[in-house]
Amino acid sequence: MSKTNLEAIHTWLLRQNTATLDEITGRATEIIGDATKKYVYDKIITPLLKQGKIDRIRRGLYTAIDPLTGKPAADPIIAASKLRPEYYLGYYPALRLHGTAYSHRAQTHVCVKPKHRFREFRYDGNTYTPIYTQDT
Repeated sequence: MSKTNLEAIHTWLLRQNTATLDEITGRATEIIGDATKKYVYDKIITPLLKQGKIDRIRRGLYTAIDPLTGKPAADPIIAASKLRPEYYLGYYPALRLHGTAYSHRAQTHVCVKPKHRFREFRYDGNTYTPIYTQDT
C-alpha cells in the first residue's frame, strides 16, 4: 500500500473520529479497489498502529491520533455508537447528548440486548459499561 493511500485512510479516520474494521475496509475498497479485512488489517491498520497515527479502542474498533495534540480523537459517544448495531445510550451520556447535562463523566452506559452483550472496558480514561435491556 502506498504512503498516500495510508495517509488518505488516516485523514478519513480523523474526520470519522472512530471507525470499525468493516468501515475502514469499505473506505479502503473505495480508494484501492477490492480489499479484504485481512488485507486492510495487515497493510493499513498495522502500519498506522506502528506509526502511532491510530489507536485500537478494542478489537475491531479504531480511532485516529490527532496530530496536533498527540491524543486519541475518540469521542466516547461516537465510540459507544460503534460497539453494537442495536443500542442506545442510557443514563448520564443520554442527558449529555441531549444537552441537559454539561459536566464530564468518565463512564458511558450503552444499553444493549443481552444477546449483544460485551464486557465492560476502559479506554482513554472512560469506562464503557453495558446495560442489558430487552427493548433497543
